[in-house]
Amino acid sequence: MRKQFFALFVIISTSLGAQNFDSLVFACLKIPADTEKVNVFYKEGFKARVYAPQYAYNCAKQAEFFATQSGSQKHLAKAYNLIGVLYYRKGDLKKALAQHQKALEIREAIKDERGIAMSETNLGNIYTDLQKNEMAERSYMKALQINHKLNNEKQSANCYINIGVLKMGEKKLEESEKYFLNAYKIAKNTMDYELEAMCLNNLAVINIEGKNYESAIGNCLDALKANEIMGNEMDKTDSYINLARAYYRLNDEKNCDFYVNKADSLCRVFDYLDAKCKLLLLKSGIAEGKDPVLALHCYKVYISLKDSIEKENRLIVSSNDFNDEKIESTDDKHHFSFPYLMLFLIVVLCFAVIFIIYKNKR
Repeated sequence: MRKQFFALFVIISTSLGAQNFDSLVFACLKIPADTEKVNVFYKEGFKARVYAPQYAYNCAKQAEFFATQSGSQKHLAKAYNLIGVLYYRKGDLKKALAQHQKALEIREAIKDERGIAMSETNLGNIYTDLQKNEMAERSYMKALQINHKLNNEKQSANCYINIGVLKMGEKKLEESEKYFLNAYKIAKNTMDYELEAMCLNNLAVINIEGKNYESAIGNCLDALKANEIMGNEMDKTDSYINLARAYYRLNDEKNCDFYVNKADSLCRVFDYLDAKCKLLLLKSGIAEGKDPVLALHCYKVYISLKDSIEKENRLIVSSNDFNDEKIESTDDKHHFSFPYLMLFLIVVLCFAVIFIIYKNKR
């Protein structure tokens, strides 16, 4: 009975989504300016990108339709940007790249600097995923220059972090440190504690790789203070793991064990899977010289958990799928009709709920 009830719930949710889109189209047809219609569909589509990708895509295509109809190149680029975001979330990097390139071409032609910076950042993200690091860095640098010019410190900091991560992946630690330090300065000036903690933890990783363990410890402790101010307990896990790694390299077994236990405790509380992977790998390394059986066990659990995370990530990407051939048509002849089907399904759902409650009480 519960399985049947769940299936009924899925069908009704899908029908409600269709009715909501239909209602949105009808409401937008009353808006006189096509550019305002674009803004409405863009806002709705961007908001729904996580939980309703098909609905978001339909909104994005409606935004494109009205932008084309309005003749506004700025709004057309906006629609392409949203379509690119949705393809990126779907995992279709080729189509995402094409949409963001179209948006960038328009934004460059109309000299929309804020839009250019956004498009270059999006392209940088795609090139990073495609492992085209030179092209990614070039895009991030262009975005950084424009954000500096516009005094957009938040986006400038994000560009510094993106480039810092690229350099870290290429093992160019000195260059990576420079970019993280620039982001850290912005974080301090803007009192952005989340950004500050992120920068400090990345700097600690660089310190450990460079065998500068005392600096790593100092950066981790400062990151813990920043997270404490925010009341962010979960992100303390990364600092505890980095502290354990630094003390392990210093052969300080007491402090190493202390921070391993602190990190382990938070991993259990928050089910922080990425941190669990890092911690298991660290535990395997620590146990290697003392207890080979434990070291092997930790490594096997690490591999198993890593595979589970990758599988879960693939499921998340597949949940962002949508049919780009299924597009709702829009024209001024669209008429509103009373949603009899939706009303019927709601009534059926209510009766199903009452039946289940009554059955359980018996």
